[in-house]
Amino acid sequence: MESVLGRYRNLIVLVAVLFVQVLGLAVQVKRTNDSEPTRLIRVWAVGAVTPLERALTGRNSRRAAFGTTTSICVACARKTAD
Repeated sequence: MESVLGRYRNLIVLVAVLFVQVLGLAVQVKRTNDSEPTRLIRVWAVGAVTPLERALTGRNSRRAAFGTTTSICVACARKTAD
């Protein structure tokens, strides 16, 4: 039984070469935005990281809002108990 790397070596090399070429092209290409040009690799990086950042920020803000709401409810319960 041949290993996967040995069997699909040509395909893996082809995919790796294409990936490197696309990455190299993305470093060279500039997109013109409103005022200044931006490299395509930066646009891709921001596009890949932004959803993660939004999810983490949203989770933290919901957690903070939950903590604030909980502390207000606890304070009201203490006032009512007194």
